[in-house]
Amino acid sequence: MKKYSVFFLGLILLPVMILAQNNEQSAVVTTSKGITISPAEFKAYYEDYKQKIKNLKSDDWYFNLSDKITAAKELALQKIILNEAKKNKIEQTEYFRKLKPEMEKAFQEIDQRANREKLSHETVALIKEKIKNGLLCKAYLNKEIEPYIQVTDSDIDNFLTAHQGTYALKRTKKNSKAQIIQRDILTQMIQSEKRSRVAKEIAQTLFKEYDVKVNENMLKNIE
Repeated sequence: MKKYSVFFLGLILLPVMILAQNNEQSAVVTTSKGITISPAEFKAYYEDYKQKIKNLKSDDWYFNLSDKITAAKELALQKIILNEAKKNKIEQTEYFRKLKPEMEKAFQEIDQRANREKLSHETVALIKEKIKNGLLCKAYLNKEIEPYIQVTDSDIDNFLTAHQGTYALKRTKKNSKAQIIQRDILTQMIQSEKRSRVAKEIAQTLFKEYDVKVNENMLKNIE
């Protein structure tokens, strides 16, 4: 009986294993938690990514495999963060409620545009879903980052010590050539630096947790 049980179990599992293999081979990005990126999905995102890079750098920018990998990871991270936001019910938190006025304003603008351009209900729904998902991700990151970006007196002292002669809160004989900076602006600068560092750490943790794999061979064949 045991031999037959194992045999039949193998017959049941084999199609599942083949399907999983096929999904991995046909996806630009795979993860251990079921989040994938199809070639079509990547191509649409990559067009926007290329335009963004051209606007930031140059219309003559030469795109290579490295850019494709970066774009694939960016999209993967967005999908992972959205998954985490939904899993943690961010929509029910104060972090998302604070962003609702921004969402409602964006929705109103989309409705006005829909009337002008005669957009279909399906198109409007997709645009609104994209806006909402973006704010869910923003709310999730705010929740995860907020505890780590408080700026203390020690942070300010350490910054001024590290940039002695470059920045100062007030003019003295010792720092006659330093740039005078207001305390609130300096606080914002330090917060921004902390936010960037923590966001990078969150991304690294999520990529490791989701075991993200990028199919570079497939990316080579995508223009």
